[in-house]
Order: sequence, then structure tokens, then C-alpha cells
Amino acid sequence: MVALDLIVVHKMEVHPLSAFKVDEAFIVGNVDVNNVINEELDLDQDKPEYNQFVHINTGNQLTQARQHAVLAIRGSHKDAAQAYKG
Repeated sequence: MVALDLIVVHKMEVHPLSAFKVDEAFIVGNVDVNNVINEELDLDQDKPEYNQFVHINTGNQLTQARQHAVLAIRGSHKDAAQAYKG
């Protein structure tokens, strides 16, 4: 039998947000949405503790594709948080 490293079950806070007036017609709009979300939740990408938490962004298929594109384009940053920073 193989021993597995298990994560202790815990609750996370959910922060439903209202719609923002951000133009998502282009990939830059997705970066703007992430910036607005961080601003709304008082998350600072420049702080080291930003990368200590899991950030789950959801959206439709186009939104997810564009977020993956942003990470692919900016993924060479040493700090993962900076990949989304616009």
C-alpha cells in the first residue's frame, strides 16, 4: 500500500463579487478583471504572502482560455503573482 500525503480538511471563505464594468473583448480585459478583483478584496500582489494562498477564478470557456493565455505570455516571471499583474 502506498502512503499518501493528505491535506487536512478546512473551510475557505467565499467572496462572491458583483459584475464590474471592464471590457473583456480583448485579452487585456481579463488582466483588468483580475486587477479589479485583487483591488476589491484588498489583495496586494507585491506582498510575499500573496502566493501563500490559492486563488480560484472562474468564468466561461473564453475567460478561462484567456486567463491561460495570460499565464503563457507572462509565465516567465520569477514571482507567480506577477504573471497576472497588468
